[in-house]
Amino acid sequence: KKTYAQAAESAVSKPAVSKPAQNPEKTEKNTAHASIHRKVEKKMQKEKNFQISRNRRLILKVSNQDILQRNKLNSNLIFRIRNEINQQFFSQLMTDIEVQKPVIASIESSFFENFIILTTMPEFSAEYLIQNENLWKSAVESLLNTTILSERDEK
Repeated sequence: KKTYAQAAESAVSKPAVSKPAQNPEKTEKNTAHASIHRKVEKKMQKEKNFQISRNRRLILKVSNQDILQRNKLNSNLIFRIRNEINQQFFSQLMTDIEVQKPVIASIESSFFENFIILTTMPEFSAEYLIQNENLWKSAVESLLNTTILSERDEK
């Protein structure tokens, strides 16, 4: 029976199995092909993630062009809008406490253009918001004191 030290020593003293020498041109081609394949996969994944993100965004165009500058959509107002929309879904559609999940993840305002971007939680989509617009639209309009027009993010 060998001790651990003897087994380790014999493993170290055994010559490593050498691979047959490969053609350097073939190795270069394989590496280049693998690199291109990785780049294509990465680009496809990035495009897929962008499309998923786009499907979760709803653009609210504000009729009163200076409403965003006046209110500056401060964090307090953003939280009130988000909470109001989520509350409308809770009270109207998600009456079972166990299935109450927030619909809106975040709200942002466009810096250069007069619109607000609603982003849903991963389980929901902009299409879901549009289908249930009657639940939340009037509440948002009253908080902003203006009318809004909603559309999918297709830019």
